[in-house]
Amino acid sequence: MHLVRWWFLPLTWWLVIMLISVLRVEMARRFSQDEARLAADPKLWQRRYVLLIAVLGAWWAIGAIVFSWNASHEERFLAGLVVAAMAAGSISTFAPLLELYYLYAAPMVLSVAAVSFVGGTDIFDWLFGLVALVYLYGISRSAGYLNETLSNSIALAISERAMADELRFANLVYQAIGDAVLITDAAGGVLACNAAFEKMSGYGSAEMVGRNSRELGAGGHDHF
Repeated sequence: MHLVRWWFLPLTWWLVIMLISVLRVEMARRFSQDEARLAADPKLWQRRYVLLIAVLGAWWAIGAIVFSWNASHEERFLAGLVVAAMAAGSISTFAPLLELYYLYAAPMVLSVAAVSFVGGTDIFDWLFGLVALVYLYGISRSAGYLNETLSNSIALAISERAMADELRFANLVYQAIGDAVLITDAAGGVLACNAAFEKMSGYGSAEMVGRNSRELGAGGHDHF
């Protein structure tokens, strides 16, 4: 009977973890299939996911407290390693939205530190709690750096796309205007010409690019 009671708690805890994981997968599936609702209220899915991750982080924290309280140093160390692995492994998943990462990782690691400080009986426990806090600081900084890198990359991609759109629009205007336009570098090398210039001069763009514009005034077609 004692063995049954001992296994009931971790088994129940793992079943709840599995249930939450299934809910995450189902939410992701519905998210990918419900484009109309996503377009109508994109914040709805974010709120749901944030709530689910908060519940998951809290449940991990509860497990860390239950399995570490009144445990031996070895058992507490093992529980701390599991929590540390889960917190570090979630950086790449949740760092794009730091709120998610803090809701998930902070409760887990703080629970390990709290058990070490409150339930600890010697210097080893208190040092372990201190290490947990330092570890939380380190992985939080790592998540912040990754978030900043991703944000800068996305901003750069958006900026480059906007610039490309502007260049395409400028090229359309450049080709559509009726005035002949010849673009050269500082040395007079031809970089581009528009359709009006091709029609006026009789030279195609492929013939002009790379030549020197001074040749136009030095003898016309014979120099090309």
